[in-house]
Amino acid sequence: MDISAEVLYSKPEFEYNPNHPLIERLASETDEERFSDLVQVLFDQARLAGGELPQDAGAYVTRLNRLLTALLTH
Repeated sequence: MDISAEVLYSKPEFEYNPNHPLIERLASETDEERFSDLVQVLFDQARLAGGELPQDAGAYVTRLNRLLTALLTH
């Protein structure tokens, strides 16, 4: 049994700043689909920042494009 693999692996934790403008904006989001997209994008960005890939890169791009399109049409 290789115990070093067990010692080196740790489950990543998602930490956030509750005062960050994005998190504050989430608290006031009333559109459930947009809320879900925003949360998923934040998790995917955290994965990217940690050196990992999103679980589903295609879905990440779709969500991000949907959010960007909504911003550009308002």
